[in-house]
Amino acid sequence: MNSVLAPPAATDDDVLVQRLLARDEHALRLLQTRYAKSLLGVVLRLVRDETLDQDVLQEGLLKVWLGIASYALNKRHWQSLNAGF
Repeated sequence: MNSVLAPPAATDDDVLVQRLLARDEHALRLLQTRYAKSLLGVVLRLVRDETLDQDVLQEGLLKVWLGIASYALNKRHWQSLNAGF
């Protein structure tokens, strides 16, 4: 049986990344809405300071906004490296 793997379908996160790359500020708000609750739990476990957790979360989201092109580039590179496996 000869099976050909189709490229993965675009996910909601892929669309979100594309919107972030286009500097869509609504996408940044969506990113925060979608992931803030789970990220806040991680941040709180790391910083162990409820007075700093929101600040650290906002700094992290800002870094995502500023560095999204690097993330998207690395993701494409990773996908191309794994395409043959």
